[in-house]
Amino acid sequence: PRLATSFALLFLTRSTPSLKPRELKRGGSGILRTGIVLPRGSRYYLILDASGSMTAEMDGKTKWQIARDAVARLVEDLPDTSEVALRVYGHRKRAIEEGASDDTALEIPLRRLVKKDFLAKLESLRPRGKTPLARSLLEAKRDLGGAAASDPVTVILLTDGGEDTLPRQDPVRAAATLGELKGIRFHV
Repeated sequence: PRLATSFALLFLTRSTPSLKPRELKRGGSGILRTGIVLPRGSRYYLILDASGSMTAEMDGKTKWQIARDAVARLVEDLPDTSEVALRVYGHRKRAIEEGASDDTALEIPLRRLVKKDFLAKLESLRPRGKTPLARSLLEAKRDLGGAAASDPVTVILLTDGGEDTLPRQDPVRAAATLGELKGIRFHV
């Protein structure tokens, strides 16, 4: 909010003498106190695919580089008052390792954005495993719970496609379940 105009008017009012001087009865200390409450920024919950399929190339870049750069640009453009969460899947275990079908983690919970920390976390991630897409969507619903009801949350999923976990899960059904939360805007 711009306050310069109101302070200028206040200054001119207090500093300009009246044409008819009269004694005014004033109370208080003469100190003007103001307070500004900035509105909350937007709220984003990012789900990022870091599965092994993201190492494939498109136009000379890996899908991972393209997705990571897109997230970095988004974060750099967000106002500092934004709240952002980051869930990543397929980044901790290779596809042949036990538990790869459950490899999803909330790396950054929904909180006020600290760009430097967010970008450092993003840079540290490497694609390597399976695609537990449905599980990640269900975990996102659990993470957000009632948070979306009070203030809307935009959920952004960056992925190159299908589920490859065993037993096979249904990402469309999981997305519908996430969409049941009030205040959710979902983009894929």
